[in-house]
Amino acid sequence: MKQLLLKNKSGIQVGITNLGATLTKLLVPDRNGKLTNVVLSYLLLPDYIPDPYYIGATIGRYANRIKAGKLTIDNKCCQLSVNEVAANNHLHGGFSGFSKKLWQIVKQTDDRVDLAYTSSDNEEGYPGKLNVIVSFLLNNDNELWIHYQATTNKTTIVNLCNHSYFNLSDSSDIRTHHLQIHTEYYTPADEHNIPIGSIASVENTIFDFRKDSLLNAAMLKFDTVNYVFGDKRGLQLMATLMDKLSGRCLQISSTQPGMQLYFGNYLSDPFQPYQALCLEPQHFPDAPNKKAFPSPILKPSERYSHSVCYKFSIV
Repeated sequence: MKQLLLKNKSGIQVGITNLGATLTKLLVPDRNGKLTNVVLSYLLLPDYIPDPYYIGATIGRYANRIKAGKLTIDNKCCQLSVNEVAANNHLHGGFSGFSKKLWQIVKQTDDRVDLAYTSSDNEEGYPGKLNVIVSFLLNNDNELWIHYQATTNKTTIVNLCNHSYFNLSDSSDIRTHHLQIHTEYYTPADEHNIPIGSIASVENTIFDFRKDSLLNAAMLKFDTVNYVFGDKRGLQLMATLMDKLSGRCLQISSTQPGMQLYFGNYLSDPFQPYQALCLEPQHFPDAPNKKAFPSPILKPSERYSHSVCYKFSIV
């Protein structure tokens, strides 16, 4: 288990550990040049081993939820592990998903880290041997890029994302943050956060963040939701997060069709509820069981590839 460090000319520092291909710190200057860690982190690397909150981790083989852990691939039923027991869901790759694995360090330079992991056939119930590479790149335009690649020897499903919790301020909660989400659609879900299968407008709902919105009241109305950006496969601006006191601004762009928003309601010791929020570009929850959703299927003849860009600026 190792800690790796990236730096750029603006002073931004990125910490990464090969346990779970995890983002352990992200130091970003405010308008006065003061550096603050804008992602939740544990003080010590061993604390990431029992972590129940997926702090900064790479999530896989399938991020988010699959109802009852059941899906059909090539007309064959697959049963994944059911680790969200109370809701009867498969969550974030199972009991020992990619966030719990020790990744191989393939490349390390001042501005780039490449990590690799091979998931065996039937790991957590997933078919196929999956070879994964996750690359972290920090440039001098104050952009942190994460690139994901995967290949398989059997038809399977793949949905990889980073599970960082962001707080751009120097305080212990996100109440004064402003959020804008650049889409008008979301996937309505049931009480267990499983989409019912439709795509709806955010118009006249509590999920409408099309305009710059203060989080103080909004974040108490719900805990999580999946937003829809379509299946265009190009880089799309998804969210803009701002803390006007510090001046820090984060824009998140991705090639994924959806983005999960989670306000960190259920964080607890050593953290606290609403201390930070997740903005996670990914495939839709339960997409393998919803024919109308973009497909997360990966075949042996294909390469899974997508990118996320976290761009920091001062407002």
